[in-house]
This record gives sequence, structure tokens and C-alpha cells, in this order.
Amino acid sequence: MARKLTKILAFLLVGMSLLWEPFAQAQTQTSRIVVPYPAGQISDLIARTVREPLARQDGMAIMVENVAGAGGVIAAQQVISSAPGSNTLLLASPNEVILAPLVNAAARYKSEDFRMVAMVASAPLVLLTRPDLKATSVDEFVEVARRSSATSPLSYGSVGVGSLYHFMGEQLSRQIGASLTHVPYKGGGPLLQDMIGGRLDFAMLPWSQGMQSFANEGKLKILGVTALTRAPALPSLPTVNEGKHLNNFSFDIWTGFVLHKDNPPSVRERWHQQLNRALADPVVRSTLEKQGLVLASPMNLAELDAVYEREVARFRRLAADIRITPQ
Repeated sequence: MARKLTKILAFLLVGMSLLWEPFAQAQTQTSRIVVPYPAGQISDLIARTVREPLARQDGMAIMVENVAGAGGVIAAQQVISSAPGSNTLLLASPNEVILAPLVNAAARYKSEDFRMVAMVASAPLVLLTRPDLKATSVDEFVEVARRSSATSPLSYGSVGVGSLYHFMGEQLSRQIGASLTHVPYKGGGPLLQDMIGGRLDFAMLPWSQGMQSFANEGKLKILGVTALTRAPALPSLPTVNEGKHLNNFSFDIWTGFVLHKDNPPSVRERWHQQLNRALADPVVRSTLEKQGLVLASPMNLAELDAVYEREVARFRRLAADIRITPQ
């Protein structure tokens, strides 16, 4: 009898282990948030701020991975290459998922390969220059750019060929009638260091507290917001449209979480719910708002699809207007 009970117990233990194994694997599987720029950038801050309340929801390990290069193409390609259902998210902006496929020949994906799961925020963009550039206003900046155009065009930085900031530079060049030299970087950090060191003339980038600190220390100059109206977080900073030389020049940028379109609907729905809960966390909201971000209102998946489709159409029109072709 004892031997029979031992066999029954052993059988039950084996059965329980088989049932427990996939559950345990699901609980211990590491999720990844891929950030397309180096550590220390605003996108990195967003990912790491959201990670903690996200991980607390089900005890799953969540790793933030910085994959810089090629204007976000390398990071986006890595997410596209991951197996559906592999718990890999991309913290994206129009740069990586919409613009890069239009202009970077190395991008082996289309905008339609991604589905949005949560919109995080939009950010004001600002025109900033090296500290010794002979311009203290947007109008003076335009005059310097025009005078320099024929002999030594001003240089401007972006986070890669095909990024929004590259598009903005091309549009600015056309609008003010001045040649400008584009210099791509792997991220905003090295770009700002070159500007502080006087090796780069100007850029148009998302405003951040770090950037403002550099400006307060006299290491950079921030001339204006690239919008039609002043940013709520920067009420004392004029827009670039308030002068006489640059009108109807308006750009901002959003950030959101996307995943591979081939993920099962249940995976997308789970991430959607968990990210919305994390983004509603008071600590998360306070941290992001201090960076000047305008937090997005929660949207359902159908609304997110509609927003994403509109953004794809908008930026494709912009690419056609500027006549940027794949390089």
C-alpha cells in the first residue's frame, strides 16, 4: 500500500510540475523596452520611469535596452526581427517608425509593420544654437544663415538621416532661402556636446530640463519654440513665428509604445492595459511633466490606430513636399 501511495504521489507531482512549468516561464520571462537612443536622453527617461510601475503589476522582469544608431532604424529593425509574442516593445516617435522607412535605404520595414499600444506624450521642439553664434533672436538667426549660405553654410544636427529634425532642417532651408549643412548623430547627447564645444551651429530638438540647464549656464542659446503658439511649459519663450522672417513653421513630436503588428491581439491588449495603468501613476505623470512633456489622454486601441494612420499620412506628405529620397 505504501509503495502504491508513493507512486500515486510521484505521478501527481510530475503532473503538477508540467502544469506549473509554462506558468512559471510566463512569470519569469523578461520583457524588453527597446529605446532607440543612448542612455540619458528624454526617451530613455520615459522608458525607465514607466518601467517600475509596469513591472509591479505582474512581477515580470522588464529590461530597458538602449539600441542607438541610424536614426532609430537599428532599434526598430531589432523589434521587427523579434518573434511575435516575445514581449518586446519599442518606445517610438515618428522618427523611427514613419520617417526612417521613407528616407533610409537601410530600413527593411514599413510603418505598417508596427501597431501602437499606448501614446505617452508630445514634446515642444526648440531652436537652439551654439553659445557664440551671433544671434539672440530667431530673426537674427535667419539673417546669419542667409549671410553664411554662399560661403560657409550653417551646420545643423539631427539624430539621423530621415529623422524629424532632419526634415525640419530641410524645410527651414527652403523656407528662408539659405543653404544649410546636415550633420547626423546617434543621439541628442553627443549632438549637444558638439554644439556646446562650438563644432555645430544649431539644431531643433525636444526641450528638456538638461538642455535648459545648459542654456542657463551660457553653454547654449534657446531662441524659440517651433510652434504657432507658446508652449505651456515655456510661457516666456517666444515661438519662431513671432518674428518677421519665419512664419507658419510649426512642428512638435509625440512618443508612444509600439510593437510588431504580428503579435496576437491578446498580447497587444495586455500591453495596452498595463501601459495605461503605468502612465496613470502619479509619480510617472509628475516626472514626465517636469520634463515639459504634454501627457496624452488615454485612448482605446481603435483610436490609437486612427491617430497612427493620420500621422503616417501626414509625414508622407511632408516627405513628398520636401522631396527627400531614400539614401
